[in-house]
Amino acid sequence: MSNVANVPDIILEPMVRNAIMEDLGAAGDVTTRSVLPEGTRYKAQMRARQDAVVSGMQVASLAFRLIDPNLVVETVVADGTACKAGDTLMRIEGSAASILAAERVALNFAGRLSGTATLTASYVQELAGTKTRITCTR
Repeated sequence: MSNVANVPDIILEPMVRNAIMEDLGAAGDVTTRSVLPEGTRYKAQMRARQDAVVSGMQVASLAFRLIDPNLVVETVVADGTACKAGDTLMRIEGSAASILAAERVALNFAGRLSGTATLTASYVQELAGTKTRITCTR
């Protein structure tokens, strides 16, 4: 289990809302509405593309919940935890249109934040055995 503390959702929510609004625009997800029958349901998984340190699951989950609070979102691998390529990080179930509307924002945050966490972990590993510490400067 990770020792990473979650930031309260209320602090993250404006950033995630802005990203969703930028992605969907005023018209919403017109592609999904034009190709998927209304009421279609999906079971989706977010998987790691490579070995990494996971980060962004809280933000990704928030993106899905902001689009549709009825989606069932299960985080399988917690932020701050190492994973292997192919590992399932999150499961999402519910309206296909809702999942597709949120997935790009969720994946962008998870990918960017996991990349930063993975790179930082490599720096920490490189400095192991020295007196140097990697610290957060906000």
